[in-house]
Amino acid sequence: MNLPAAINVVQSAIAHITPPWAVRDPEPLPGPGLVDRWVLESPGSLVLGGVILVIALIIAGRRAVWGNRALVVGGVIAVLGAAVIAASLLVQTDREVIQSRSEEITIAVVNANRSEMERLMGANLQVTYFGAPQGLNKQETIERVTTLHTNGILREVKASVAEVQASADNQRFGRSQIKVSASGDITGGYPTLSWWKLEWEKVDGAWKVIAVEPISIPGMSNPAGKAAR
Repeated sequence: MNLPAAINVVQSAIAHITPPWAVRDPEPLPGPGLVDRWVLESPGSLVLGGVILVIALIIAGRRAVWGNRALVVGGVIAVLGAAVIAASLLVQTDREVIQSRSEEITIAVVNANRSEMERLMGANLQVTYFGAPQGLNKQETIERVTTLHTNGILREVKASVAEVQASADNQRFGRSQIKVSASGDITGGYPTLSWWKLEWEKVDGAWKVIAVEPISIPGMSNPAGKAAR
């Protein structure tokens, strides 16, 4: 094997080595539907296209061929555009709510905020991770978080949400995946990334988290602590 070929082999091997601090990204959750995306969540492109069309119709309306009809159509499009903007400001989709709640529950846990955890956690919550592979219910989870914070383990941790993926599977159930960046004594002072999976249920009109487990934590092959099958 000549030197360039040997270098290529070494480079290929290095590229497939996963460092201990790396975090594996999960499969992305499905995005919002077309109506939710273009009308309720991100109407900017749709409204911009409408504005361009209105301008074109106004210019065309000045010509005798189109007359006032072009101006009427342009006016209708302008009204529809305003309605889309109003709807996007007033209506929050289930996916957006789940995304927001995912960030809120992360902050509540890091700060050991009991009232927020009570509000966001469902009565049938089940938390599974390497420290509790048998699972923790709602009250056990709150007590575990409070104890970790009181002992200083969580109190010294600085955490932020790096990314949130959310999906509303139907009107009652949804999912989210949270990428958390944390640093503190427990991480050796260096920022560490991890992915967590949350399942949600809408109870009496409010989205509650009903299941939590880690997807990927650096250096752990089985962060949820599940028994091998």
